[in-house]
Amino acid sequence: MEPVLTVEAHPGALGAEMSLAGKRALVTGAASGIGRAVAQHLSRLGAQVAFSDIDPKPLYELTKGLSGASTVVADLAVAAQVVHLAQVAGPVDILVNNAGLQRKVGPAAGGDADRSVPADQVPDPRDV
Repeated sequence: MEPVLTVEAHPGALGAEMSLAGKRALVTGAASGIGRAVAQHLSRLGAQVAFSDIDPKPLYELTKGLSGASTVVADLAVAAQVVHLAQVAGPVDILVNNAGLQRKVGPAAGGDADRSVPADQVPDPRDV
């Protein structure tokens, strides 16, 4: 079966000709799936990438041998860990906010009824 659609790279497209040298990126949810693929691609293009995820083992395995890569284990449902992530990552040129909550929370799951934090209560990392 032939592909329905083919896409050819053109000058300026995300490809071998593009360079992100000197750029800093932060990718959340970077241990697997889309986050992993995006973080790896940014790294291949020369960016210094901070890989962040809640799961440390695949995160560390992923970044072994990658030049300019750093890891930050953080649960983005916990405000203090978000602040820590922002402090460790520092200023970035590229943010890929890919983390997602993939587990049940609340009374049915035997956990806290609400792990979310209202936006107006999340501390600004510049103030910490």
